[in-house]
Amino acid sequence: MTLNSKVLITILSTLLFACGSIDQSSNVRTSGSNFKGNIIAGKGDVVLEVIRQENMPNAFGKADLFGRKRDVGTTSVIYLGLNGSNAVFLRRDVDISSSKTTMNSSPTVINQSSTSYHTGNVGGTSYSGTSTTYNAPIFLPPNTPIDRITGIREMEITIAILGENNFALIAGKIMELVSADNNQVVFKLSDPE
Repeated sequence: MTLNSKVLITILSTLLFACGSIDQSSNVRTSGSNFKGNIIAGKGDVVLEVIRQENMPNAFGKADLFGRKRDVGTTSVIYLGLNGSNAVFLRRDVDISSSKTTMNSSPTVINQSSTSYHTGNVGGTSYSGTSTTYNAPIFLPPNTPIDRITGIREMEITIAILGENNFALIAGKIMELVSADNNQVVFKLSDPE
């Protein structure tokens, strides 16, 4: 086996095994504003939005080497107002099926530069030379498949304003109410212990 073959095998093995397993992650957002160490949101505002993603798979079924991700779902919680001494929220879960991979989400680059080699004989004298033509490459956008929504679930959630039951576990986050009226809610978000 030549040195070049060994180097090529080493590089390809490193690239193949450097790709990890496909993991899911979540990004948490809120449309509320920070207020005295708490978060305040108005009626109709998205108080909590969790966007679930997973690593984009490559040709070998492993995670993308460059860290690209694809969406797999969202959970949104919207403040609706009061019902007696309970704050009322709408929880909406959306599941997404994605066929995006690194193979169908990468652009195609067509190189238009070329090099020609010339050799010959003129009047008993041999010659050789090269000529290179440089042109800008053509970039074709990827033909990425469209994500499909595979399920939508909506449910009403009520949380007591007063007492020891003034919290709820939603999409892996604890939402604890501090106060609420018909127009706004003040709350804290934390991770479970």
